Amino acid sequence: MTPISFLLCNYNALKYFRFCYESLRRNLDSRHEIVLLDDGSSDGSAQWLHSLGDPHAVVHCSPENVGIAYSYNTAADLASNEHICVLHTDMYVPPGFDAAVMRGMERFDFLAAYRAEPSVYPPSVDKASADFGERLEDFNEAGFLAWNRENETRNAGRTFPALFFPWMTTKTLFRRVGGVDLLFLKYM
Repeated sequence: MTPISFLLCNYNALKYFRFCYESLRRNLDSRHEIVLLDDGSSDGSAQWLHSLGDPHAVVHCSPENVGIAYSYNTAADLASNEHICVLHTDMYVPPGFDAAVMRGMERFDFLAAYRAEPSVYPPSVDKASADFGERLEDFNEAGFLAWNRENETRNAGRTFPALFFPWMTTKTLFRRVGGVDLLFLKYM
């Protein structure tokens, strides 16, 4: 499989940061690189990152909170693979996600993945409203994985004209468009 650099940026969300990282490592090919960037957190995130010992992880800790645009641009610069996939810290990545996004990249230069969110968020074409637990500690992993298998079958081959997280492109295209605009330094 073509190696992917997964970009995961964090600010004071250690519990979710670890959860997302662990889903990547448990559910995807272990040779993929994970770029983990902490943006000046005060919750122990930097200490956790320095204790990882993952040979396929790139760790960067900013001494102060600079902002989300800085984080994603820096993470993309640190990535060693041409294909980069940008995730939010609170995302769970299911088995086969790496193969699915690489199939999508055969057709597109930029790809966003369909996702599930709790019904507290407004509905939209890019996601399903689904409840897999109200707290991280209550996450219904088996329920989510069953939903994911059904969703993959139901939406096989479909595309949605939208831009949302998680997304994937190449470093070449990311650099060509100038990365994440610094207008969004602190906010998305």
